[in-house]
Amino acid sequence: MQTESISRMEETPLLSRLGLSVEEIAALRRQGFVSRDQRRGRTLFKLRFRMPSDGRQYVRYLGGDPAAAEAVRQELAQIQRVRRLDLELGKLRRKIAKGLRRTCKSAAPQFKPLGYHFHGRTIRQVHVVE
Repeated sequence: MQTESISRMEETPLLSRLGLSVEEIAALRRQGFVSRDQRRGRTLFKLRFRMPSDGRQYVRYLGGDPAAAEAVRQELAQIQRVRRLDLELGKLRRKIAKGLRRTCKSAAPQFKPLGYHFHGRTIRQVHVVE
């Protein structure tokens, strides 16, 4: 466990400096964002995320420095990159599967007179039992 938290600290130096636990950094891998709020004419930045354990929103104050907030935003984007790519890949898989289903459904009537049918995505010859 000790080496895991050290490697996470090295991977996320800015987030680790905010005093985030290993569980909170794990939650940030799934979702979270940097918000900009106005208070008394000043711009303040906050890190907002939800913990899967209780669903509540957690907030960490980042200060008023736009450059520091942008650095945290970039680190956050880096650790969320894998999650976002997985979501995009899932969308593409569903789109491809839908296209394959549509293609098989429209092609099936053309194969039937030739003595073939689809078995899943494989074209098979119809066997006549005598």
